[in-house]
Amino acid sequence: MNVLQVNFLDTMGGAARIAWDLFRGYQERGHESYLAVGRKSSNEKNVIEIPNDQMRNPWSGLWRSTERRLVEKRIRLLPGAARFLANLGESRRWREQSAGIEDFNFPGSFRLLGLPPQQPDILHFHVLHGGYFDLRSLPALSSRVPTVVTHHDEWMMTGHCACTLGCERWRSGCGQCPDLSIYPAIRRDATAANWLRKREIYQKSRLNIVTPCQWLMDRLQGSVVQDAIVDARVIPNGVDLTIFSPGDQKAARQELGLDEDVWINLFVGHGVANNRFKDFDTLLATMVQFGERPQQRKQLLLCVGEQGEDRRVGENIIRFVKYQTDLHKVAAFYRAADVYVHATRADTFPTSILEAMACGTPVIATAVGGIPEQIEDGVTGFLVPPGGISRIVGCLERLQEDEQLHIAMRAAAAEFAVQKFSLEAMIENYLSWYRKVLEREV
Repeated sequence: MNVLQVNFLDTMGGAARIAWDLFRGYQERGHESYLAVGRKSSNEKNVIEIPNDQMRNPWSGLWRSTERRLVEKRIRLLPGAARFLANLGESRRWREQSAGIEDFNFPGSFRLLGLPPQQPDILHFHVLHGGYFDLRSLPALSSRVPTVVTHHDEWMMTGHCACTLGCERWRSGCGQCPDLSIYPAIRRDATAANWLRKREIYQKSRLNIVTPCQWLMDRLQGSVVQDAIVDARVIPNGVDLTIFSPGDQKAARQELGLDEDVWINLFVGHGVANNRFKDFDTLLATMVQFGERPQQRKQLLLCVGEQGEDRRVGENIIRFVKYQTDLHKVAAFYRAADVYVHATRADTFPTSILEAMACGTPVIATAVGGIPEQIEDGVTGFLVPPGGISRIVGCLERLQEDEQLHIAMRAAAAEFAVQKFSLEAMIENYLSWYRKVLEREV
């Protein structure tokens, strides 16, 4: 098969990891595999950057490209000036954004099928927000090539947000949005208009829907996206078990320069402290409450994916480690930890939980989104309510006090990951799904 995947990024973020693993997995199995992205970071020749800026009018295209280069070089103030100059060449686009209309003005989207050397057999979308894709191209693209969309969040069914945080207005048309600042933020409440525009697009589209969990599938099938669905399937995300596997904890700590005697609570996520969904405040409060109790071992909360100075909470420490691109090193952090704590307010199907379990690390996580489909409560880890500080503390104490339970959970977590969440299974499930989609189109 000839498969073209589409995502905002190629190397950073959970959705990018899934798209990249599929991209490489298809190549290894002899398929023609391409990945079109809004921003390319890798040197892989079959990863193609979508030519949005090149297809704008010369003035706007020049200043959009300049803005991007300035941002990449982390030059302050000048990117804003470049953006202002670009807006002068796209005044209608600027007015729409000022009014709260989601920005779909990315002309390279309509050229996707011509980016690979040959037109693909399957067009497979991942994250479509982020400022790189024109959703209005879906009807034309899906009429020409069988189209698959993997939903990693809730954006396609809402008036602007990628995470609804308990709001149910997406069911009836949005409008009167309770929080315009949720990513991707908009300036004014045009959520009802955005929702209607998406509905009109989906009514003209033919999409084969994939979600990593049943929770998200149920929501999509009760949403505006339902109008576009030709068929649907749940395919859990998978992790590379040749990288993420149990190992010697002592050796991992020596490799990372971590104290062998400290109890390590781990959290992994990009921009940990400033991501409102990840609820760092609960992790911090947990350390404070835990630090007030008598303990036999010092505690370390290790946050991988955030830079910053160490913080001290009583005798305990919170340490930040910058975002890691080396997956072998990420696996070493999981092996070094005693428990993985995922106290998020909202999430779909976080890969970090699967990676932790695959490394034999028990997980304490909030029972939100598809997370209950990842964890066997009391067997591979514990499920707690959002903001459940006392419950997290209780689970930590239980694991520390019951060594046999801790050992049993380590073994059960690793076995569960092998049975349910391998990368091999994910790749084969997608290829099987593609074949079914293609057979239907014949």
